[in-house]
Amino acid sequence: MPHLYRACEEVLGGRTIPGGIRERSSAGATTPGIPFNAAAADARTAMLSGLASWASLTADGRGTRSPQRSVEQLSAFLLRHLDWLCSHASAKDLSAEAAELVRQAQRAAGPAYHRQKTVGTCPESDCTGVLKALLLPNSSVRSAQIRCDADAAHQWTGHELASLRQRMRRAQKASSGASTVWLAPTDIAVMWNMPTGRVYQLAHGRKWRRQTRRGRVFYHEEDVLRTSKDLEPRPA
Repeated sequence: MPHLYRACEEVLGGRTIPGGIRERSSAGATTPGIPFNAAAADARTAMLSGLASWASLTADGRGTRSPQRSVEQLSAFLLRHLDWLCSHASAKDLSAEAAELVRQAQRAAGPAYHRQKTVGTCPESDCTGVLKALLLPNSSVRSAQIRCDADAAHQWTGHELASLRQRMRRAQKASSGASTVWLAPTDIAVMWNMPTGRVYQLAHGRKWRRQTRRGRVFYHEEDVLRTSKDLEPRPA
């Protein structure tokens, strides 16, 4: 939520929102005035009010003081008391309200909320496009949409990343004769939406092959992809 709150702030000045629609100005649709994104303002107000309400309930129930009235402080406070909240009779309501606040802010923030990560060269035959993954904070790369900037028909979901990477590697080998692809920890962290420290932990625990170039560490793509498959949720 803190990230979404800041993302909504970025579009308060009336920038384009999802679907290419520009928010009306504060003076109306046809009257000149200062651009103002009312949807983003409403989302921020609702988020702050909702978090403050749940923090107050938690503080009363636990006999402690409510935190400072800011999204960052309120979110951190609720996370510290998450076990207590999960056992509360209103836990279901909290979950539903939090999800709705997130959806409202996502719609309002639009492009400011999304991040793009370059995946690599499109592996389709005779295509020179570059693949971009549209990522959402606090979500796995498996929920991303991967699209080619040269041909809209060339697109994949994050669930297909492992097989897509294999196709890209085969195409790279065919064009350049390269035998191995090496990935930087920071790129893996962005694609998996996890801290870089966690990537290093996985690399050590899973014994990824590595090489060092000018002081920077890179990991063998096959080992990374094998771990990616292991991390995917299994059907119930």
